Amino acid sequence: MNEEKRLIIVAYRIPFKATFDEEGNRTLQQNSGGLVSAILSLAEKEDALNSNKKIHWFGYSTPDILQEGEAQVENDNFIVHPILLDDAMNESYYEGFCNSTIWPISHYYPYLTTFKEEDYDAYVLANKIFADKINAFIRPGDVVWVQDYQLMLLPAMIREAHPEASIGYFHHIPFPTFEIFRLLPRLWQAELLKGLVGADLIGFHTNDYSQYFLRSVQRILGYDTSVRDISVQNRMVRVDTFPISIDYEKFRSLYDNVDVIEKRNEFLKDLHAEKNIFSVDRLDYSKGLIHRLNGFEYFLDEHPEWHGRVVFTMIVVPSRETILKYAEMKNELEEAVGRINGKYGTLGWRPVVYLYRSLSFDELGALYTLADVALITPIRDGMNLVAKEFVATRTDKKGVLILSEMAGASLELSGAILINPTDQRTLSAAIIQALTMDEQEQAQRMQMMQDRIRMYDIFKWTEDYMDQLDIIKTKQLKVEQKIINKNVLDNFKQLFNESNRRLFLLDYDGTLSPIIADPSKSKPSVGIVDLLKKLSSDFNVNVAIISGRDKQFLNYIFDPNTILSAEHGAFLRIPGQEWELQYEYDDQWKKSVLPIFQKFTDRCAGSFIENKSTSLAWHYRNTEKEYAHIRSREFIEELENKIGAKSNLTIIDGDKVVEMKPSDADKGIAAKKICDLYQPDFILSIGDDRTDEDMFKALPDNALTIKVGVKNSYAKFSIKTQEEVMTILQMFL
Repeated sequence: MNEEKRLIIVAYRIPFKATFDEEGNRTLQQNSGGLVSAILSLAEKEDALNSNKKIHWFGYSTPDILQEGEAQVENDNFIVHPILLDDAMNESYYEGFCNSTIWPISHYYPYLTTFKEEDYDAYVLANKIFADKINAFIRPGDVVWVQDYQLMLLPAMIREAHPEASIGYFHHIPFPTFEIFRLLPRLWQAELLKGLVGADLIGFHTNDYSQYFLRSVQRILGYDTSVRDISVQNRMVRVDTFPISIDYEKFRSLYDNVDVIEKRNEFLKDLHAEKNIFSVDRLDYSKGLIHRLNGFEYFLDEHPEWHGRVVFTMIVVPSRETILKYAEMKNELEEAVGRINGKYGTLGWRPVVYLYRSLSFDELGALYTLADVALITPIRDGMNLVAKEFVATRTDKKGVLILSEMAGASLELSGAILINPTDQRTLSAAIIQALTMDEQEQAQRMQMMQDRIRMYDIFKWTEDYMDQLDIIKTKQLKVEQKIINKNVLDNFKQLFNESNRRLFLLDYDGTLSPIIADPSKSKPSVGIVDLLKKLSSDFNVNVAIISGRDKQFLNYIFDPNTILSAEHGAFLRIPGQEWELQYEYDDQWKKSVLPIFQKFTDRCAGSFIENKSTSLAWHYRNTEKEYAHIRSREFIEELENKIGAKSNLTIIDGDKVVEMKPSDADKGIAAKKICDLYQPDFILSIGDDRTDEDMFKALPDNALTIKVGVKNSYAKFSIKTQEEVMTILQMFL
């Protein structure tokens, strides 16, 4: 990132809060938390961005953060631009839609999810207030990095005002499966997804979340997606995985920190235990707190030999106490702790030490470094940095991590004992395994996890994300440079005027006609046939249609003066002549593969077979997208196995169609033959499908080739929509 660029972070919260002494003097106190720690680490290590400028941060704040005459607040790392929201609206926006709708649905708690229109309206308005302030601030070259589920509509709002902006978005919580996400009202589903795809790069903690998101985009918005990319109105959006991490060295240094050692010794005196188990979480139903206590109780039931020898220190950090469900959960937790301590405790031993409060950094470090076992068992968690922090602090190579397989961190921390947090037996067995694990195995497991966290720390996470944002912007620019503009069209017209023998080579579906669900009902765009007639009426202009369609269809649509190539080059009709097959043809091959075509048609509702003179096509445009795509891959594999590697048959993997035909002809061979017949000195070729790539590749270097749709192509130029074809052709009249 060069020095001209400013990094703009946008998050719900600003990175510090204001405290005031008796005289009213303000002190800016840095907040704790995963995101703030990540960005703070980024600010402290400026080399991560090769920038010596402060980071701009836009986020919600109460008015007291600002002193008279201030519009922004600044410390050593950040220039903060507070977003002020009306209290009632913020309640409906944040506690309502964010924390009572998006949060529970994303953590697989649909029965706790509220669906209030007024909360969604507040969410839209709050995102717009953010957007208005940011849009007024952005200048060319800035990089905007939007953070998390409170601002899912924001990327599209910024994109609308700044089409060329570099916009990233990172989703810090899980993204649910399509079956869960679709429980939201349809309008909300579509608008949230459209908001996110306004970004250039959308990041998630795990590949599962990325794929769940892509599936929802495909199913709900109907956009074409690949393994990592989305085609959004002919703009490429990258979706990728970036598991957030920690400042490894910062936490590593805690073990030998003097203040941490003092706290550690103080805690060890109070705990009076042979073995210490430890956990720390925010108060939240996604953290599996009750399941954890139930599992520990089951362990005490099954292993009385550990009574009096082990203490479980459970720290719960206050969170969202104004929400009824959280208050109920707190009461349930305290009842469970009381039950366990009453059932098993003695005058000298409490099996569970429960604290409902926040911890200082030194206290947290002390508990990390004294624990024999860290018990981190969320039901669903985007990442869980506590697990990584615990591992980083253990320079003594001791301690065992028991980690829920539902946490994003489980995919990186393979040295942990991974468990299903709802399974009491498994949790109990994991505790026994951890308590009895020898120091050599502890060290091996800890080393493995530390190596991973050290290699991919918060700086690497940020660098990785920013590198990928630069890569996708560069890729977009290359694609954008191929898009036809007025200067290119003027050059086309000049070349046309200076030539004597002009040839237009045009595909049909997706080029002269929009793609529709039922190919038999396809009609060319209004006026396009008359336009082609006018072009071909000039004796120096020849128009050729090179299509996968059959002869009868092309005869019906086009003028007799039009050169026609049917079935991907199998047939050719020169004006004034009859159709001519371009190779010796035997259709016996169809009998061997038709049963396969029929089998997949039966298995895939909405698909159908088109039996042409020289080819067979299996159309699946009217079938549910993801299911049909899977079936089409199976179909192609089965066809390939059937015909063998040495077959003279070709399988065409087209746009929602799989076609099989002899390999003696294709659109490229047809285009070359037409060029040889007419010897043009001006060639314009337009197509949209994969089969048109054969045509683009076969044409001479001086040919003007155009791809419909912003996709990778051999064509020299591209246009965004099929409707633009008409405009280009009209220019030559």
